[in-house]
Amino acid sequence: MLPVAVPTVNLLLAFCAPKLCCWWVLLLPNTRTASAIGLRCEDTISHWVQRFHQQGSAALMPRPRPGRTPIYSPSDRQCILDSFARPPQREGDSTATWTVSTLQRALRQAPDGLPDVSGYTVWKVLVEAGYRWQRTRS
Repeated sequence: MLPVAVPTVNLLLAFCAPKLCCWWVLLLPNTRTASAIGLRCEDTISHWVQRFHQQGSAALMPRPRPGRTPIYSPSDRQCILDSFARPPQREGDSTATWTVSTLQRALRQAPDGLPDVSGYTVWKVLVEAGYRWQRTRS
């Protein structure tokens, strides 16, 4: 028997686990399956089974979920990161270090900036890029 690489095993588990779960769902009553996997409503199980009968194993693949489309483009996000990367000017930006609110103000006032950017958007873009804030301890 040949040894199997760990990534291959992970890929097989990721592919087979939903199928095994689906067979389990098909074999048990909906109420028992729902309580076993922590669902309160057995209608969800009915929908899963119905979808499996209609689509076969394709029903086991994750489907795209609806959601709000991003307002800011990748270039707008890069603008936020570029502004954050440059050191603030004490005279122009009125600060020695960036905070979310001072960066938001600088982006709104810049001629090539983002006039309607919110503080939450600035914070979210920076957190997604790996930056973190913590309070100073004084």
